[in-house]
Amino acid sequence: MLRQTEGAATGVVLAGDLASLFMVWWQTEFKRIMEREMVELLLFTRGERELREHVQYYIHRMQYSGYSVTEREEVYARAKKKFDEMLRKDREGTVPLYRPKEWKREMKDEEKKQQKMNWFRKGDYESVLFIDATPNSELARKCRKIYKECGLKVKVVEKTGTSVKTMLVKSNPFKRQGKSGMGEECKVCEDTEGELDCKKREVVYEIKCRDCDGARGRYIGESANSLQERYKQHKEKLKTRSKDSVFWKHMKEHHGGKLTNLDVKIIGSYPFDATLRQVSEAGYIRETIPDLNTKEEYRANTPRPRNISIQ
Repeated sequence: MLRQTEGAATGVVLAGDLASLFMVWWQTEFKRIMEREMVELLLFTRGERELREHVQYYIHRMQYSGYSVTEREEVYARAKKKFDEMLRKDREGTVPLYRPKEWKREMKDEEKKQQKMNWFRKGDYESVLFIDATPNSELARKCRKIYKECGLKVKVVEKTGTSVKTMLVKSNPFKRQGKSGMGEECKVCEDTEGELDCKKREVVYEIKCRDCDGARGRYIGESANSLQERYKQHKEKLKTRSKDSVFWKHMKEHHGGKLTNLDVKIIGSYPFDATLRQVSEAGYIRETIPDLNTKEEYRANTPRPRNISIQ
């Protein structure tokens, strides 16, 4: 084997040694690849003459790559041994030579299911705890220490935080484009001058009457659809003066029926978690008490007041 001693592209002293290590690895890997391909030839080639031609072709490939007769014979012998083992298992009925898609399907599905459910049990753990990542895994180390002192077999796993890529890269190239999917003007972008992500889905939002001060004229809602779609529905109901529009009722009572402008903002985003979104909406309503909401949402059933007379 030739060893590179100078002229390294990286200009480092170890370049020659690294090249030598790579060549050793590649020789082993190339033999493994040729062995695997030869097994496939033995398995799928029909006809003795055709098989002999293909095997000879691969042997020549190894010869042109600089492998000796001994190495070529070794690769062929190992491939033949593997193929003979496959034939033996096929004859015994343990593993078919040409396995159908449904072969041991139930067992494989069960194994996948168990891997998903019990992946944390390696190391004799009984349960798993996910915690937020902290610098130098400080919180994780303390939790592991406490569990160990208490004799609890709990695996502590740090949750992945927000990556720099997530913070810097904008995956939505159509953000703030000012148009709806049908080419119409976006109501959210009109009222916020394009400062809001109108395409964002699964959000809790707040809409406020622009002409009112303080806490008056506020409404909190949630939507699985995009903010653009939901806000458009509110605006259309207001425009048609629908009796179901809380904003029209507000403008009738406080602005003499004059249609005033609205402000909208996103309070929170809850992708893939409808329950958390609805619970958060109820929490915001209960905390801020917006006057335009007629109910607290999400199982917050308040009993209606009753007139009880005591005689």
